[in-house]
Amino acid sequence: MPQGLSVVNLDHFAPPNLAIEIAKASLLDDLGAKRQLYKNLDIAEYWIVDVGGAEVLGFAIANQGSQQIRQSSVLPDFSLDVLKSALQRRRQSDQIAVGQWLMTQFQ
Repeated sequence: MPQGLSVVNLDHFAPPNLAIEIAKASLLDDLGAKRQLYKNLDIAEYWIVDVGGAEVLGFAIANQGSQQIRQSSVLPDFSLDVLKSALQRRRQSDQIAVGQWLMTQFQ
């Protein structure tokens, strides 16, 4: 990924394997138009982090279609449920405590 660019020119750089959208007020757009955009770009996985609902939606994209997933193939051995648990824990704990808990999940 090029450094210092706000918009990546996909004519010069390959699209990423994983796209993550943080949805606070844009959930419907993230599920609709953006999901279609990432399908058209052949990005392998697309995650939507619904901040308000403390939910993580993951989609594997292949053959111009998408299927909801709970386990990443782009990040081997990574379950989206870990990220969901971190969001839920953040509602009851401070950021440091959640960060420490996350570190134990990745060891």
